[in-house]
Amino acid sequence: MLNTVTVIDTATNTVSATIPVGTAPAGVAVSPNGARAYVANSFDSTLSVIDTSTNTVIATVPSGAFDPSGVSVTPDGTSVYVANFSSGLVTVIDTATNALTATISAGLYPVVVAFPPPQSQTPADQVQALIDAIDALIAGGDLAQNKAAPLLNKLDQVLAKLDAGQTAAACNQLGAFINQVNAYVANGSLTAAEGQSLIGAVNAIRSQLGC
Repeated sequence: MLNTVTVIDTATNTVSATIPVGTAPAGVAVSPNGARAYVANSFDSTLSVIDTSTNTVIATVPSGAFDPSGVSVTPDGTSVYVANFSSGLVTVIDTATNALTATISAGLYPVVVAFPPPQSQTPADQVQALIDAIDALIAGGDLAQNKAAPLLNKLDQVLAKLDAGQTAAACNQLGAFINQVNAYVANGSLTAAEGQSLIGAVNAIRSQLGC
């Protein structure tokens, strides 16, 4: 039995990482900000918490019941809901503390948990989410404040250009942001995974703007 999660690079459709997790992984869900992945290990009755920037397991959390299968993260990213197949229970895990906060009777053999898709975000909303992601890198010690400042300044400029209706200028700033991220990956200020995550988010914004 291969007790691993494989990561596929969407640009090349090749395996970019193989991550050891618990026994018999049955379900996986990614947090809305992309920073964490939660894997339900059915034989261990645990969740493996993966840091997606490093592709490493940073915590192993009891699921709160037997035989977890489906797993889903709430749209606000604060909780993980786990369907525990053989137990007939859905358990709730707080993502900030990795602690069990609730146990819900769900009937026979719950398999999956789902939430409504989030409402469409405007480009400005997506830029703000990117700012929050950079702030999280700073808070986690993954990006120095002086390195983050040029990135944040470019995103502030994007917001200002969008507010002024200057889409082309906003696109130019997003291009400059990508260049800065690539430079940081090249000099080791960001990991390749961190850089890919930031650039992916920017490309989504550029696509929405028609850059």
